[in-house]
Amino acid sequence: MKMWIARDKNGNLWFHEKEPHINKYAKEDNAFWSSDGECYEVDQDFLPEVTFENSPMEIELIIKDICLRK
Repeated sequence: MKMWIARDKNGNLWFHEKEPHINKYAKEDNAFWSSDGECYEVDQDFLPEVTFENSPMEIELIIKDICLRK
């Protein structure tokens, strides 16, 4: 599943289903990303290398079905 990840100026981290763009109605010091798809907030301590300046980034989420055997 391909998604986008972006951090806003307040440090909040978001997953977006579609490529985000800077919200044109936000003030510059409170800029945030918007998209036409769903978005999900992520713990802001996750992926500290993602910054507002290098956002957005396209990512791929892979769900693996792993069975643990004893």
